[in-house]
Amino acid sequence: MAIWPDLWLGLFTSDEGALASGRTYLSIVGPVYGFFGLAMALYFASQGTGEMVWPVVANLSRITIAVCGSLLALDVAGWGVRGLFTFVALGIVSFSAVLAFSPRGGPWRGA
Repeated sequence: MAIWPDLWLGLFTSDEGALASGRTYLSIVGPVYGFFGLAMALYFASQGTGEMVWPVVANLSRITIAVCGSLLALDVAGWGVRGLFTFVALGIVSFSAVLAFSPRGGPWRGA
């Protein structure tokens, strides 16, 4: 979708403004969807271990980076939607990185 966003976006709208915004989003955030998939797999695997501190920290880091960075990009720096989407992508990458490199609590415990 990041390479040919119109294949997907065209299913929903023909409005040029919406298509332009969608193209920008998919070109910036689309390439990091794999990181989001990895993070979600690690998040749910962590539920099986009963260790939820790092998954919650990781998700809060994603939200904080996306929200605070987007406000910075839009209100302070004036970077527009490209800046907003960049911080959304950075939030997703941080979500994945925190989970991938978080300390492990040892082997899984049975119920």
